[in-house]
Amino acid sequence: MFRCFCVLACDTCVLVLPCGRSAHTEAGWFAGRGRTTIAYIPERQEPELMYKLFSTVCCSIEELIEKLK
Repeated sequence: MFRCFCVLACDTCVLVLPCGRSAHTEAGWFAGRGRTTIAYIPERQEPELMYKLFSTVCCSIEELIEKLK
């Protein structure tokens, strides 16, 4: 239950790939609530179509830092 309160208190979600189903579920929840949701894919790969629901997709740490400002 503690984790749920932490998620509710956040205004931004960064999905760091590779990751599992639970992380994708939480990121989808954030996106569905209209909160800033960023997929960070450090190794170039074709992003999933559903990532279009997210605020942005970043492929470098510099790009991610810039989007978080």
